[in-house]
Amino acid sequence: MPFGLIAAHWPIVLNLLAGSLLGAWVGAGWATRLKSETLYRVIAVLLVAIAGVLVFGHDASMGQPLLVGAAQLVAGIIAGFVIGVVASLLGVAGG
Repeated sequence: MPFGLIAAHWPIVLNLLAGSLLGAWVGAGWATRLKSETLYRVIAVLLVAIAGVLVFGHDASMGQPLLVGAAQLVAGIIAGFVIGVVASLLGVAGG
């Protein structure tokens, strides 16, 4: 993917980044407080959920955005937060 195409969407990137940084912080805190057995179960559930999203969301098509304006901004921050929590619980990128 060309960098110019990504750079054209810089507000979306910053929006997701804002939520994911906070989510990674929270997720890392949870991961350090969980017992190993519980963490393994959480990881298993997350991996199954991700597999389900990949299987059932594979043929999804994009039309018009579901949300616009402030609602899209809030949804992006929430999505980024969830992404950060999941990434840190799974240990992605040193989380």
